Amino acid sequence: MTVMDKDKIIKYYEAKLRHAKEVRQTYEHDWEDIMNHIAPDLKGYLITERKDKGERTDEYIYDNAPASYSQKCSAGMFASISSPSRPWLQRKMSNARINEIPGVRAWLDDVTKTDYAILHESNFYPRAHTMYLHLPNIGTAVMIIDKDYENIVHCTTLNVGEYWLDIDGKGIVDSLYREIEYTAAQLVELFGEDNLPGTITDSITEDDPVGNRSNTVVHVIAPDDMHIAPFKKPYVSLYYLRGKSDKQIIEIKGYNRKPFVSPRWYVNNNETYGKMCPGRNSLGNCKQLQSMMYDYMDAINKELNPATQGTADLSEVSTIPGDYNKINPTGPDATIKRLVEINPQLAVMWQAIQDKKQQISEDFYIDLFMSVSMREDKQMTAEEVRAISGERMMALGPALENMHDEFLNPATEILFDYGMEAGVYPDIRNYVSESDLQYLQGQNIKTDYISIMAQAQKIVDLGRIDQVIAYGEKLAGLDPTVMDKLDSDQVIDEVADMTGAPGSIIRSDEAVVQIRQNRAKQQQMQQAAEMAQTAANVGSAASKMPMDQDTALTRFLGVQ
Repeated sequence: MTVMDKDKIIKYYEAKLRHAKEVRQTYEHDWEDIMNHIAPDLKGYLITERKDKGERTDEYIYDNAPASYSQKCSAGMFASISSPSRPWLQRKMSNARINEIPGVRAWLDDVTKTDYAILHESNFYPRAHTMYLHLPNIGTAVMIIDKDYENIVHCTTLNVGEYWLDIDGKGIVDSLYREIEYTAAQLVELFGEDNLPGTITDSITEDDPVGNRSNTVVHVIAPDDMHIAPFKKPYVSLYYLRGKSDKQIIEIKGYNRKPFVSPRWYVNNNETYGKMCPGRNSLGNCKQLQSMMYDYMDAINKELNPATQGTADLSEVSTIPGDYNKINPTGPDATIKRLVEINPQLAVMWQAIQDKKQQISEDFYIDLFMSVSMREDKQMTAEEVRAISGERMMALGPALENMHDEFLNPATEILFDYGMEAGVYPDIRNYVSESDLQYLQGQNIKTDYISIMAQAQKIVDLGRIDQVIAYGEKLAGLDPTVMDKLDSDQVIDEVADMTGAPGSIIRSDEAVVQIRQNRAKQQQMQQAAEMAQTAANVGSAASKMPMDQDTALTRFLGVQ
């Protein structure tokens, strides 16, 4: 690649980045407003005058209820969608019939166990939790999922304001840009001396092991429009230095799949960043709460420490409890009085604050997540889930679907790709016969979600199955043949799928047919044995009957 080619590539992506910055700029004011009043610790990259990392940024907060609800919403999503302490994904073949092949279910169960092992050994869960902190507040979150030689995957969740996104013609996020400040020592550690200009490497000396303190590096992850990715892979990851004299590409990598996820809470057509998230919807309520709490505390302060008035000779007055003030008894009124009688309705104000907090709690779906979490370690009945999954579940439904489409689906696909490259998954040839392998050629694996929230949605459908069975049982009292319409085997398959039961506990249709055939043969053999025994008993009894007497048998035989 020539110097001219490198300059052309950098110029191309600089233009793309400028466009991405223009798009994000229209969202930044609302984001900063949201974080000022709800999640101040997330706004470091959006502060105009950058503060030290340890400095507090909650100068707008008088009541921390919105921050608490935001964190509970994030924790609720984490626990009910992708919890590290309970199953939430299950691998299956896209073709449902393939799942019926003996051994395929067992292999898929072992693949799922390997997935969980990779997720637990990597930093996926801590970074996912951080992503859930961003998503309900500003409606967008980003996590880079890169390869790792030790743990298969390594995840990096980007802070609010640290990145810029771009979308393709279908409205799908396909490009990620960020600007990173590195010291010279960090650049050498990450990219190696051979890939860096001399002005950076030469700045590192024995007296100054850190070198240049501020070097701007631009990181781009995007479709490979410039055809620069190694091995002609469809996605490129590009790092280049930005500077007057140090503009240089320092790393190019290729990927078969987009190596980042960017879930959005809700997206209008052709918009880049998410909207209609709890933080955005609740911003007005949160601002009102902070104002109401300020007024309430101000009213208490005025009630407990009011402005006072007295005679002119009372120049020094102490309000310390138990202190003594000298007064002139000869004056017309030597007492100290309130300057204004405000008589604040503190009880009314406090109730209004509690009502406002309840509104904010509902904005962040706290009632729904608390209900689900209370059932997490218990068996959820269909009736209980239907009670939970009313209007609140329907309101959250579109956001959950976006979580599947823009987070869980691409994340699990990336995980499977990296795991296959590392060779950590079990060999399916150890599970199925040679003759069955031909049916697996070209078949895709999909992911079913069995988290508490996913099951809560699916069990609503289970309630419909319960209703059909109950109605059939009612009709069976009039016409028993109506139950012939119900395929009980398919009911078991559907319920197992909805509840996320392990595939190894459900027999294939062929195995069930074989079991029933064997049972029928055993019953036939038993009936034949019983009939033979009955005939033998009859013959034995007949042989013992006297033939010289007048009986029905002797008359039938014509002996008498």
